[in-house]
Order: sequence, then C-alpha cells, then structure tokens
Amino acid sequence: MALGRSRRAAVEFSFLSAIPVMVAASGFDLFKNFSALAAGEGKLLLIGLAASFFTALVAIKFLLSYVSRRDLTVFGVYRIALAALLLAVWG
Repeated sequence: MALGRSRRAAVEFSFLSAIPVMVAASGFDLFKNFSALAAGEGKLLLIGLAASFFTALVAIKFLLSYVSRRDLTVFGVYRIALAALLLAVWG
C-alpha cells in the first residue's frame, strides 16, 4: 500500500508471498516426522490437507471481499486485541 497499490492488491500479495513459506515449512516438518506416521494416517493427512485448503480459500475470499469494501482498521484492532488477550492468558 505504501507503493500506491490498492488494499486488495496488498492482501493478495501477502497471501501469495506466504504460500512458498508455508509449503516449505510443512514439507520440512512432514519430511522430518515421516517415520512417526502410522500406515493408516496418510489418508487422514490428505483429508486434513484438503479441509484446511478449502477453509483457507473461504477465509481468503471473505477477507478479499471485506478489504475491497472497507479499510483495515477493524482488522488491525482485532489482531492487536487478540494478541493482547493471548499474551495475558499464556504470556
């Protein structure tokens, strides 16, 4: 947004730039802990992957439509309040 792009473009860029990091981290964790998986857990892993993928698509679609209509102030306040709550509970 500091470069003059729209809020929607900034949100799309942040999601797209996070994909390689999440894929690499998940792949590394799976590679590191592959021996701990039991024989039948491969199906559960794939079901969990599919469920999280579709949930993420819904969340991204909602956030993009929200950002297209409103600014990020409410979202920022929500994130700060949630962080403060989590620090108070577990910090």
